[in-house]
Amino acid sequence: GVLKFNKISHTWRQYKYNPEDPTSLSDDDVNSIIEDGQGNLWFGTYGGGINKFDYRTEKFTNFHHNPQDKTSLSNDLVRTLLKTNDGKIWIGSEGGLSLLTASVNEKISFINYIHVPGDTLSLSTNHIFCLHEAAVHYPGQLWIGTEGGGINRFNPKTGKFKSYTTKDGLPNDVTYGILEDDAGNLWISTNLGLSKFDPKSEVFTNFTVRDGLQSNEFNFGAYCRRRNGELLFGGINGINAFYPDKIKPNTYTAPLVLTNLEILNKPVRTGSGILQKSINMTDKIVLDYSDNIFSLQFASLHMFSPEKNRYSYIMDGFDRKWTTVDALRRFVTYTNLDPGSYVFRVKGTNNDGIWNDKETHLNILIMPPFWQTWWFRILAILMILTLLYLLHRYRLNRLLEIERLRVRIASDLHDDVGSALTKIALHSEIIQSSDNSEQVKSSSKNIGNMSREIITTMSDIVWSIDARNDKVCNMLDRMRDFAYSILSLQDIQVKFSSDGLDPEKKIKINYRQNLFLIFKESINNIARHSGATQVNVLLDNTGNEFTMRISDNGHGFDKSSVKSGNGLGNMAMRAKRIGGEIEISSKNGVTITLKLKKI
Repeated sequence: GVLKFNKISHTWRQYKYNPEDPTSLSDDDVNSIIEDGQGNLWFGTYGGGINKFDYRTEKFTNFHHNPQDKTSLSNDLVRTLLKTNDGKIWIGSEGGLSLLTASVNEKISFINYIHVPGDTLSLSTNHIFCLHEAAVHYPGQLWIGTEGGGINRFNPKTGKFKSYTTKDGLPNDVTYGILEDDAGNLWISTNLGLSKFDPKSEVFTNFTVRDGLQSNEFNFGAYCRRRNGELLFGGINGINAFYPDKIKPNTYTAPLVLTNLEILNKPVRTGSGILQKSINMTDKIVLDYSDNIFSLQFASLHMFSPEKNRYSYIMDGFDRKWTTVDALRRFVTYTNLDPGSYVFRVKGTNNDGIWNDKETHLNILIMPPFWQTWWFRILAILMILTLLYLLHRYRLNRLLEIERLRVRIASDLHDDVGSALTKIALHSEIIQSSDNSEQVKSSSKNIGNMSREIITTMSDIVWSIDARNDKVCNMLDRMRDFAYSILSLQDIQVKFSSDGLDPEKKIKINYRQNLFLIFKESINNIARHSGATQVNVLLDNTGNEFTMRISDNGHGFDKSSVKSGNGLGNMAMRAKRIGGEIEISSKNGVTITLKLKKI
């Protein structure tokens, strides 16, 4: 309840909750007492809302939370009361912040401010522990200490809140008391030490038992400022009393050093390929592109309360802004940085948050993979150009080969077919102009022979250019058929053999055509002139070259008496076309040997 002490008579009177008296104190758990401008006392209770006490009648008027009335008190669990310089009364409860208002007819109502999820400009939490009116910085605004939401600065004119939590440097988000010194600094008692806050720079300076606190844990309601400016805060092991202007900051700025380098979660030892000397004495490191996960550790060489040291770092070329961390995170890890040049910069504070403006930096070069280097790209371009050139040369050679084939076909048609047709035309004119029956008969016979030769020549040309005949087996079959069909008419036996030839292998058109025509010319000469009874044909592809040997057991011939009409010159010309050499010997018959590169 409430005790009233008479300093003249040294007597006490107690006021307590009486369930049968509606004018009694609403609850015996009283957390806060203030006096308004009319001399009335207001009591904040933890469970009974607030009470107004009238000295004349010594009666209490109770104000409670009413769920049906939005203008009622936000919550009956009242923690603190505050009367501001403009005479307004503010109530902090477990239901938010409330402003007591009175209408013309003196009816009391409340304006409530609560936490709105997702709204960063609302109260950070509804659990309020303390209230303070700002004097130096932001005069007329309220500072609100909360249970779990840090502190809030509230502007009554706009109805907006700004919160400060451990993310901003506050040691703990449970804040019990807020006092202001003459310089406008706020002193905040928390569950993890005492904090000095400069509202202008928004910088927190934190103090712990190592600075002389009775404990890191303070208590609700245990804070007071004396008239002489001394501040008092109570905690679980006693009271801390001090004069704020006597608390001097530590101005020593300690140097900051790099202490460790890890790649793929493994420390890099000094003397390795990456670190020739200590990381703290290294200006530049070169990493391979595969070293894509690396960590850097750092430390401020200030050993008094090192747990209070703070650090800020940035990676030029990658990070967009500085990152600030506490002493528990004295490291940074980077993953998958692109190849290139970077500069890692880091700075730190001492235990009082004084920053050392001298940065520590490390140049980092990440080498690209070989396929991203300039020399590989040039090599790749050259290879592509070479392939394009070779493709062009191949197409050009194919076109030239086709062109040469067309020329040869045209030449063959002109030489063989054209000549034969000319002769046919001459014999036809002889028949038309002659009355000699023998001459007509001879010309008619010649026309028939030449016509058959033309048909055979055309058949050979068509066969040579037909893509369906481009395998070795097709050429062998045609050679056999031709040899047997021609020589069998002369009762000449034929022995045809081959060795080392792949029947399914394709053979070029010009090889196939010229080989067959040389073979055909040889067989025709044997049939017409040799007088042989046996012919041996061998096609050998087993050694380092291809050999076609055609031999007969005829009477042979004298080379000096041979006329060009026998086709020996044509055979030599065709052998030269395909890069071969032809030899003709006349001993015990005739042997024709053609040699060229292996098929």
